Amino acid sequence: MRRSLPPLIALLGALALSGCGDPLLWARWRAERSAWRADREVMRIFVNPRVARPEDFQRAERAFQRVARDFPAASWVDRPEPRARDVAEISGQASLALARLAELQGRTGEALREYARISETWKSYPELRLDALDHLGSALDDSGRTDDALIPWEAAAREFPAWDSTHQEVRVPVLEAPLRLAKIWTSRGQTVRRDSTLVDAERKLEAAVAETRNPGADAMLLDAIAQGRRARGDVSGAIETWRRTLQVPGPDTTRARRILRMGERQLEAGRPDSSIRYSKWAASFEGLARLPALELLADGFRQAGHPDSALDVYAGIMNDFSRDNDASARARYQRAMVLEGMGRWEQARSELSSLCASQPTHPLALESWTHVVEHYQRLGEKELARIEGDHGVAALDMLISTQHDEQLRVRTTEAKAAVQLADLRIADAASTLRKLWAAGPVTMPGAELGAAAARAASTQLHDAALARGLWQILSERSPDADVRREAAGALSHPAAQ
Repeated sequence: MRRSLPPLIALLGALALSGCGDPLLWARWRAERSAWRADREVMRIFVNPRVARPEDFQRAERAFQRVARDFPAASWVDRPEPRARDVAEISGQASLALARLAELQGRTGEALREYARISETWKSYPELRLDALDHLGSALDDSGRTDDALIPWEAAAREFPAWDSTHQEVRVPVLEAPLRLAKIWTSRGQTVRRDSTLVDAERKLEAAVAETRNPGADAMLLDAIAQGRRARGDVSGAIETWRRTLQVPGPDTTRARRILRMGERQLEAGRPDSSIRYSKWAASFEGLARLPALELLADGFRQAGHPDSALDVYAGIMNDFSRDNDASARARYQRAMVLEGMGRWEQARSELSSLCASQPTHPLALESWTHVVEHYQRLGEKELARIEGDHGVAALDMLISTQHDEQLRVRTTEAKAAVQLADLRIADAASTLRKLWAAGPVTMPGAELGAAAARAASTQLHDAALARGLWQILSERSPDADVRREAAGALSHPAAQ
């Protein structure tokens, strides 16, 4: 969360207690100690905000408020002494943490004001200003204010070099800002402005590559150059740049990841044969890259029109990674998808049934129930869809009744609603979701399901009241900004429901 200043807390404490007589040294030690305590409180929240309790947020906010109160910006931010600047940076990081905590709790207006204030107050502290601009742009975009988000992202792209020579590291927000801007310009058909933004960014990044002489940094910078080239339609130039990353020195683990990434980019570019070569190369390395390389190899075979080869790869994964429940579940599910695509539905159905029986709470097993119903709906086999829907709902109800893990219970209940929706039991799906939301927060998958149910209630059931009730909840509680915007639009145009 915070760039760590060298604490040396024990040494500084000893010096302070020994009466060294340096008030700035003493202030710095106190600020570091307070910030260290605050960091301990907030770390669990930033790692997984969804499981944080209200008291966790309150405790973290109190800790950072103490830092900001005891070391106010007005007293420190303009002082030239190095130790005073350290204290000012600690104070600024505390203010930034408070803004992030406010945003996580839904106090978006407060967070936006704080991000904007920090970006101006700490203008002479590059890393603080950059962090504040980055968070400000993201928060504005998430709240639907994309035009306003352009301003901080343009400032981040314009003002800062990509390579931080002081701390010897790449500034990630500087890599991301031009790509975010390009995405917006593309969506608006402003390709000239998009290309200008990306070409300027590429010049800056190439200059950073020439300056750094740091293999890890060079790979990140080259990757950003390649992404920019791809964003403006230069796929061949992007792939050529990604090839340059393979020449950057590094250990085998790093090299395997880069080769794997190259295979991914080739597949994205519609070059499955090249992807197959790179994924085989990456799979030849032992370590963490082997499994994703094999999965990519199977994807390459599928895109190249060799489904039997893909089936063999998935079978190999299930055998070689049998102790990895997630890997074996993914392989079995994908085997089912390949078999279905080959017209071998009974074998595909058998794979899905095996997955549901062997790993009933795995996300792909939960998804399998819906997939089976949707298959029969696509064929127009309404009776078979209803039978499978009844079977799925009964099985999921049994799982829900035996669950003690709250997150798993939520996922399983959402899976039940998805089955009901696939089986066109729209009112039942809406009822399932409303009962779930009455007991807890709306999740991202739940918001998407709720939006689908609201649309179906409006267009298929012609039940405006049911649709409006769902949209009302989603407009207030959806964690997905796009769903909130859609809900607000539906509520403001009732005739369209």
